[in-house]
Amino acid sequence: MQLYYADEALSKWNEIDELFEEEKQQQKALIEAGLDKLGITEPYQRDFALKKLNEAHEHIKTNWQLEKEKRIKPSLWWKKVAEAQAQNQTTSTEQSEANTPKLSNLSADGKAWFIHPVAMIDYFPKSEILFQKGDKHEIIREINIRLAGFGGNVPTDEFTERTENMIKQFQRDYMQVEETGIVGIQVIQAIDEFTMDSKYTFKFDEIKCQCKTKGKTTKDVILKKDVLNTCDGFGGKVESRNSFENPGIHRTLLFVLKALLFYFEKNNSEIRFLKIESGYRCRFHEIYQKYKTTNHMGDALDLHFTKNGERTKLTSDMDIIRKDYFCDYMNSPYDPNPPKKNAHFGWELNKIGLEGAPMKYSSGKGATTWVHFDVREFEKRFKLDYLYIKNECDLMKNSLLELITLNR
Repeated sequence: MQLYYADEALSKWNEIDELFEEEKQQQKALIEAGLDKLGITEPYQRDFALKKLNEAHEHIKTNWQLEKEKRIKPSLWWKKVAEAQAQNQTTSTEQSEANTPKLSNLSADGKAWFIHPVAMIDYFPKSEILFQKGDKHEIIREINIRLAGFGGNVPTDEFTERTENMIKQFQRDYMQVEETGIVGIQVIQAIDEFTMDSKYTFKFDEIKCQCKTKGKTTKDVILKKDVLNTCDGFGGKVESRNSFENPGIHRTLLFVLKALLFYFEKNNSEIRFLKIESGYRCRFHEIYQKYKTTNHMGDALDLHFTKNGERTKLTSDMDIIRKDYFCDYMNSPYDPNPPKKNAHFGWELNKIGLEGAPMKYSSGKGATTWVHFDVREFEKRFKLDYLYIKNECDLMKNSLLELITLNR
């Protein structure tokens, strides 16, 4: 805050003036040493070099005086605001009885005090239990979302048995510590580390709707008439919304993808993530226009993969990803003895769903060369609008540590 506060004489800024002379003497000594080394002893030659040094420093000092008067002094708003706040203090009875918090005044001396969330770590006992089974808190909802890929969970604010098992899996696989199923400050730090690790990132733009009719008049399959498509990547302003159209992509999907990238690395898998092939599909998207599928209106992602550096389209590879990763690590539905020949991947209430091949609901035509996963079977209370985002910055507005510090 000292950048915006100073006394009328600019005392703290004037202290810099003395440094110019010190720097000048240092430069003079260097020049004289250089002249001696070159054997330049003639007074007129040495005086010329030192004269140029004096001219350069006078130019710098002049500019510095202008900097203080023309730029620094006009920007010193702190004192004026502090004085204005002091003068505008109200003493009205009505306001004193309003029982509403007052804005704190700026300090007259230009000093500001704040709490740094990272520095607060040292004040948390390492053994303190922040959350455990049976607790209920909005931060628990964030934990359930951000660790959804470690056992597959729903965005509830309750610390359930699923949450406990999820924490144990995270402690075992990521933290490599004793499995307690209890959240302490070390678990919070580890979750922040995992969710912010650049190794487990993806291109957010790949999630956006890739419809080819943006800004064009299109036949609306809902209204059954021609309308102007205003899709902004996650649908747009339309006269009527399909009940399946969500205002963005569900955050759970993105954290599940982060966990998938972690497990690929942990297992040193030859199969790796390539890209998000299909994310959001608005009602004007050609696939929706043709098939009327609604999973991709914010509830699903289609992923492409590489094997040994090359794009793989083998259904057997997709089944490995589904079985060995989504089913084993994220508790997705899996039937090893389906009515048809191959194992069946599908949907169950409040689980991360998988579109498999063959599938009893699609005549054996499911995802063959890609992996489709979704949250379509989440209950409505786990699919409220605020759980969907349109911007990458909304994925994690705060670290868990910051949220906990703000709630202490």
